Amino acid sequence: MKPIPSLQNITAIERILADMERRYGILDSRAISYRRNLTHLYQVRGRVDKAAELVEREIAALEEIEGPNSSNLLSKFDHLVSIYRNANLVKQAKAVLDRSHAIQGRQSLRRMRPPPPLVPNKRRKPASVPPPIVVRKAITVSPKMVEAVPMQTRPRGLPVNGATETKAQTKLSVKGNRPTIADLQYLAKAEQLDREARDLWWQERPSDAEKRYREALQFRISVFGPDHVDIAGSLLRLARVLWSRNEFKEAAALHQRVIAILERSSHEDSIYLAEVRWELGGYLQIRGYYNDAQTLMSKALAVFEAQAAEYSKISLRRATYETLLRDLGRADEATVIRR
Repeated sequence: MKPIPSLQNITAIERILADMERRYGILDSRAISYRRNLTHLYQVRGRVDKAAELVEREIAALEEIEGPNSSNLLSKFDHLVSIYRNANLVKQAKAVLDRSHAIQGRQSLRRMRPPPPLVPNKRRKPASVPPPIVVRKAITVSPKMVEAVPMQTRPRGLPVNGATETKAQTKLSVKGNRPTIADLQYLAKAEQLDREARDLWWQERPSDAEKRYREALQFRISVFGPDHVDIAGSLLRLARVLWSRNEFKEAAALHQRVIAILERSSHEDSIYLAEVRWELGGYLQIRGYYNDAQTLMSKALAVFEAQAAEYSKISLRRATYETLLRDLGRADEATVIRR
């Protein structure tokens, strides 16, 4: 049986958390980590009200920054429900579930929607292997890891209805030609697998979701080839699942591959490209790869700043980038970021 944490330990973590929130903000990853730890200690001590209060503070901060319909609130509500359920507070848990269901009702269509489509300027010859991301020396990205699924490898069970595979079905024809029936069947199957993967993700079954996303990626590569812009969204969804499972090397390689595809197929001022760079930079920042994160996030922030009038999250982006510069010891530059 584990010993009950002492009040001295709880007090020490409370002080550290207060310092983290003062220095970096309530939603900084370091503050979130300490807050989750403190929440657990409160639960062990039977102080459910204090544990719930910490989670409610995080929910309030998210609502203020991202709005009351933010899908990021759902995980916080799940945490709060588990706190009340563990304490056998059924009425409070149901109230939180009602709040969560209200957001899911407003977010369901948006969560199911794929990333915004991008129209390539011109069709380019696929690159053999994209350049690996430059991270700490201890991490090396193997070309085999980012190697595309061979185009001749077909998922079993298709084509259906007696369709016969030909070279024309390996990828969509050049501009002006319509996709074949087999192509449409492969893409429909890929979309079905994506829907299944999303459902599995919300059921907290990431390994099963990963399998579905990998299979969906194979179907799309069979139609488009390994370097088509429509492959980027499929790669990105798979990378996010791998990040959640702490599969760092493959996740970073896939994310870098997405960026390489988008750089060839979209303008440098594309918000979508900037968002993907910012996302990868954020993952690297959390893991302490500050120099690599700064390179990616500075490019993304330049795009966000150029469209600041239409971009609703610019204040949050500036605050995050300011924190990154301070982590790099560049406090002078950080002071001029926020305005």
